[in-house]
Amino acid sequence: MIGFSKLYESFSSVISFTEEEIKGFLPLLSIKNFKKKDIMLQQNDVADSVFFINSGLTRNFITNPKGEEITMHFTLEGDYVTEYASFLTGRKSTCSVQALEDVEAVVLNREALQYGYEKVKDGNKLGRIIAETYFMMAVDKLEEMYSGDILERFDKLNETLPGIHQRVPQHMIASYLGITPVHLSRLKSAQVQK
Repeated sequence: MIGFSKLYESFSSVISFTEEEIKGFLPLLSIKNFKKKDIMLQQNDVADSVFFINSGLTRNFITNPKGEEITMHFTLEGDYVTEYASFLTGRKSTCSVQALEDVEAVVLNREALQYGYEKVKDGNKLGRIIAETYFMMAVDKLEEMYSGDILERFDKLNETLPGIHQRVPQHMIASYLGITPVHLSRLKSAQVQK
């Protein structure tokens, strides 16, 4: 069990904490373990927590009216995952979050985040940086989908998520890229032949 050490490292890379701030903040956090395929947040539920991934891998996906799952995002160790708009507004989540491997996550609920904003000197800065990261992730994804060709999207996926092909089923990667699994297989074959 990794506990809170990776989260502390993540926070400390952006802001500094006093001993008193840490003592007040840590009791508000919890560790939750999810098994492979567990749903961490169900589409149409309200996101009441942000998860910091200590170990494992998750995906955000939408189930469309036809019942098809469309993968929108993957989250690796050391990053945060939730349906951020739902968390901020209290509206129903537009997507689900699923553990693709066994996951250990630190759970940051609203109370913990509120404490961070109000009681930690640079808590607002940290919150802003996390929000900016989510915003840029969304912008990058939109730009990739509408202006990048499939080869650029494939290369970017391999660059930003090294080893993803060994950790995630190919149909989920194909869904994320907006292509069929057969097309993904051809892309991978073409990359090997280069």
